[in-house]
Amino acid sequence: MSLNDIVNVQITKQTASVSRVGFGTPLILTVHDRIPDLAKVYTDLDGMTGDGFTSSDLAYKLAAALLAQNPKVGQFVVGKRSNAPLRTVSFIPNVENDKAFTLTINGETMTFTSDATATLAEIITGVVAAINGGTQNVLATDVGTGTSIKVESADAPGGSATAGAPFTIGFADRTLWNTFHDDTTDAGGTSGLADDIADLRDVNDDWYAICGDWFSYAEIDAVADYIETLPRIQAAMCQDQDIPLTGSADTASLLLAQDFERTFLYFHPTTEEFPHAASLGKNLPKDPGSITWKFKSLTGVAFQEYTSSELTELRAKNCEHYIRLAGNNISAEGKMIGGEFIDITRFIDWVTARLQENVFGAMINLDKIPFTDQGIGVIENEVRGVLKNGIAVGGFAANPEPTVTVPLAADVDVNDKANRLLPDVTFTATLAGAIHATEIRGTVSV
Repeated sequence: MSLNDIVNVQITKQTASVSRVGFGTPLILTVHDRIPDLAKVYTDLDGMTGDGFTSSDLAYKLAAALLAQNPKVGQFVVGKRSNAPLRTVSFIPNVENDKAFTLTINGETMTFTSDATATLAEIITGVVAAINGGTQNVLATDVGTGTSIKVESADAPGGSATAGAPFTIGFADRTLWNTFHDDTTDAGGTSGLADDIADLRDVNDDWYAICGDWFSYAEIDAVADYIETLPRIQAAMCQDQDIPLTGSADTASLLLAQDFERTFLYFHPTTEEFPHAASLGKNLPKDPGSITWKFKSLTGVAFQEYTSSELTELRAKNCEHYIRLAGNNISAEGKMIGGEFIDITRFIDWVTARLQENVFGAMINLDKIPFTDQGIGVIENEVRGVLKNGIAVGGFAANPEPTVTVPLAADVDVNDKANRLLPDVTFTATLAGAIHATEIRGTVSV
């Protein structure tokens, strides 16, 4: 005889887990040949170095911008674009005497100093020579004989224009340069980047926000079109100098006209600082609903000075920018290009995912959920649990308290019962929101 004959114990585990969407994981998508796979997960820069990435790779630079923040993301995904684009940027130097016209390409500094009787033609000639005399694989040309400068990806410094890993470009003093414009398009056509993301999702779909090596309207728009169909967001940046100016044909205005609610766009004159990636690194480690993306200090990003009219345009176009206010460097305005606050979009995505995961988890862990008032109560409790967690992280207001409404089993249509469909489960909750400005009025007397 054994103890089992006296006291027979059998424990059924109801611990099946549902894969949970990670809202703190960013995806970096760039042109590179460092790894054979379409995507790989990393936790630090050492892991990338071990796979052959160097500090000159855009994927490495974007990851460094992510990880420079405090707190920092626990992991990130690096993906690979299938087509190398031909990046083409155009700009015009302003005519200034005795000025050092300094720019950086892929972090390399290039300078031409004008003389006391400078002309546009001689400044352009000097800047073109400085760029082509550098060590970066770009080609600079004088467009229209002393009219403007065009810089393209090339097979060698000053060589032939060709598709390649996109270069970065920045200006030491943006007031010396005018009408910077990026005309880069994906070599795979209008669906190139979208196809890359779709293929990558088949390998790794456990990420929430995407950023990468695209800076032109055509490419940002292509990613935005695709991301708009997913519970994901795109972090983008653009240097086009007409963005903070009055007009409707600039990149920010064109994206705004399409009301994209899952793309936020940074205007920043220096690509190398990657404020869009830094913003992801700063905010993704925090629980959805617990933060606003405005007022954040971004390590490694230099603040920019704008005129009041430029700030008005940036805000009107829902374009993110990085400024200094009252002695603090801060991000502004924390909005998607379509106008919704970034934190609201992310929090609602979180609520949606947790409702799906928790209700499904109940379904697979119980032998069955009966179509009775008691069984309906199981679903109700799962919904209430998510709303309660939403209050705990700061996304929902506690007052008024969220409400959940479910039907009585007797009131459900017989066809829905036959199909085992529980309809009409609804809830109401109030977003906690955030305070971004305050009005204070007072009266003093003697």
